[in-house]
Formats: sequence, C-alpha cells, structure tokens
Amino acid sequence: MTDKKLFRTIIDRSWKLLWKRPSMWVLAFLAAPVVGIGVLDGLIGSSRLMFLTLQADQTLVFECTLKMCAWLTPPYDAILLPIFALFAIAVAIFFFLVSVVSLGALIRAATDKKEHSIESAWNAGVKHMWELVALVITRHLLIHAIFIGTYYLGQWLFSFPNSPWAMAGLVVLALLFILVVLIINFLALYAMTAAVVDRSNYMKAIKRSMYVFRHHIILSLEMALVVLIAEIMFAFIGVLAALLVAMPVFMFYIISGITGYSVFLWVAGAVGLILLMILLFLILAWAVQFGVSAWSYLYTHTKKGNIKARILHHFGH
Repeated sequence: MTDKKLFRTIIDRSWKLLWKRPSMWVLAFLAAPVVGIGVLDGLIGSSRLMFLTLQADQTLVFECTLKMCAWLTPPYDAILLPIFALFAIAVAIFFFLVSVVSLGALIRAATDKKEHSIESAWNAGVKHMWELVALVITRHLLIHAIFIGTYYLGQWLFSFPNSPWAMAGLVVLALLFILVVLIINFLALYAMTAAVVDRSNYMKAIKRSMYVFRHHIILSLEMALVVLIAEIMFAFIGVLAALLVAMPVFMFYIISGITGYSVFLWVAGAVGLILLMILLFLILAWAVQFGVSAWSYLYTHTKKGNIKARILHHFGH
C-alpha cells in the first residue's frame, strides 16, 4: 500500500470495523471520558478559557473539589459526610478504571487481526491498565496545568480592556492553547497505543510517542482533521435522528392537549427520553470507536517507517 492510499485505507477499515463489531460499542461508550481525540478537546478547552477570561470577577475555584475536601476533614458537621465523600471518590475511581480498561480493549480490538469478543478485548485492556492510567493522568495534569497558567495570563491581558494589543494577545493565547492541547493529545494517543500494541512500559511508550509525532507532525494534523470530519458527520446524524424522535413526541403532546389526558404527555416524555438516551449512546460510541480505530491503525503503519503526509504529495515531496 502506498502512502497516498493510507487515509483511504484507514477510513475504510475503521468504518468496516465499526459495523463489523457492534459489541465494541459498549466499550467505546465506556472509554469516552478518557479518550481525548485532540481537536475537539482543544476547541472546547479554548472556549472554556475565553469564557472564564472574559468574566472579570471570575475566580478559578474548583467548588466541587473543595467541598469534597471539606467533607473529608474535621470538624464534621455530620458523620455521614466523610462516608459519602469516600463513597463518591471510590465510585469515581471505579468508573475511571473501567474507562481506561475499555480504551485499552478498544485499541487491542482495533489492531489485532483476530476478531475479539468483549471478554477477550477486556482482558487485553486489563493487562495494560496501569500504563494507561499513568498516561491518562499525565495528559490531564499537563492540560490542566497549561489551562490554569493560560487562564491567569489571559486575566492579566484582560486587565487592559482598551488595548488592541491585549485583545490580540488573547486571540494568540487561545490559538496557542489549542495547539499545545493538540500536541499533548497526539502524544498521549500515540503513547497509549504504544503501551497496548508494543506492550511498552510508561517511559518507553512516551519515548515512542515522541518519536512518532516528531517524524509525523503534518500527518498527525491530517489524521486529526479526518477524525474531526467523522465526528461532525456523526453529530449531524445525531441531530437528524433527534428531529425524528421529536416528531412523535410532539404528536403525543398535541394529542394530550386535544384529549385533555395528561397520560399522553407522560408517555411522550418517557419515550422521548429513552430514545434520546439510546441515540446519545450510539453517536458517542460510534465517534469514539471510529477515532480509536483510526489512530491505532495509523500508529501501526508508522512502525513500518516514516510516512509522508498526504499534503506533501501535492508538492512533489
């Protein structure tokens, strides 16, 4: 296969894998909180940054975290508060580990030639759980540290509201934030794939990801664009499906108004909620599985040697 056909092959393989193994949708949905595909994370994070920065009286306070810490430390207003806090922390850790293992299972299922069941893929994810946990935590710590530093720098620039240079600085700051988050996510994606595919430990996975990214910077940006387009397509399908769901719900609402029986309204609300939850599950699972499959398959091809970015072919390089 030539470099020019790489993306076509990746898209075709990821698309077929999506429909060939619907059992993986459950793992994809569970892995969604820890995946981080790169482009959307950067855009959403930048939006949050601008929103917080434009509020002059906004302070960067993690209220939920502080409240949880207050519940854990004496004096206790009620003995149940620390117990509830410990229970909440335990549940959060449990679901975090489930998400991490699910991500490892998806990577293994996407890169192996044999068809995995949920059980076999899950067992493969468990084998690499601690390496993936360390990589996911590292990624989030780096992004949050950059976010906090960028936030306070943005607040300083915002203290000069009438300065065009300050406004330009805010724009540049947001763009730099997106770029840095993209790079961190690329490195994390390659490192997590290396941990599963190559069975690398934490440090080897990071070194491998840096090597791959350094030699495939433009290719990584092209891959991010492909995944972003796929996510937009899935989101568009979700909007159309939501409109179709809304039509019968609205009909029940009309019937309820005509007949005067509120039971139709309750039925409409229940049916609509169930259908929307199913729709959310499917769209999120499809986007995650497609993205993980695409990135994992790209990584396996970088092991064969340096791959030229698609755009470089147009310039004869």
